[in-house]
Amino acid sequence: MRLTKKDDRDSVGNAVRLEAKVDYISKGVDDIRLDIKDHGRKIDDIDRRVTRVEESTKSAHHRIDELINKEGE
Repeated sequence: MRLTKKDDRDSVGNAVRLEAKVDYISKGVDDIRLDIKDHGRKIDDIDRRVTRVEESTKSAHHRIDELINKEGE
């Protein structure tokens, strides 16, 4: 009977430790998900900014070409 109670206590202790580890892992996964969402937002923002820069650069090249063509006339 004595071994059974000790075994039960050990089993409960192991279950508690396992549950704590699972909770810790779950929190870590949640943190990773939040980080991934944040990185996704940053990438979207950078993508929009690069697109605007490309458009602006293209427009500047057209204006420069026009100036060069006027000077050559």
